[in-house]
Formats: sequence, C-alpha cells, structure tokens
Amino acid sequence: MLAHLNEDNLCFPVSNLAELHAISSYGGRARIKISGEFTTAEFINGCRTERLTHLWVATDIGKCWRWLREFPQPRFLTIETPLPPWM
Repeated sequence: MLAHLNEDNLCFPVSNLAELHAISSYGGRARIKISGEFTTAEFINGCRTERLTHLWVATDIGKCWRWLREFPQPRFLTIETPLPPWM
C-alpha cells in the first residue's frame, strides 16, 4: 500500500511499532512524523536512518536529543512536544 506512493513532500506518520516496521519494510521513507510512544532505541532500530532527511517529532521521545546523531542526512527537524510542567 505504501510502496507506490510518491514520497516527495509526503510525511509518513508513525504511531506504533507496527507502522514503523511497515515503513521500514518498504525501504524506509525520507520524511517521518513520530506521533506515537516509542523509546529512542525502538525508533532508531526500526527506522532506516540513512534515508531520513525530515523528522517531525510530535511526542515526547526522551530526556535528551543526542539520539538525533544517528541520522546522517538530516535537513529539517520539527519538534512539537508538550512543555514540561515546570515551565
């Protein structure tokens, strides 16, 4: 179902590990929106890191952002996470 879609300017949302694995099984995608609960390790291990150029994070995925170093070709990063309660 995903393999035939032209991925130019199309962001693929992933809300669970099954969706992440499905996208990965089609060779990964350049634009992904994380909208579900993953650990950083689950996302990195389930994602084709070499393909990812655009990442949209719409959930709290960790306490630090060092995991972004695993992506060799980042061009755009959008972070849309809730503010911590102390702000």
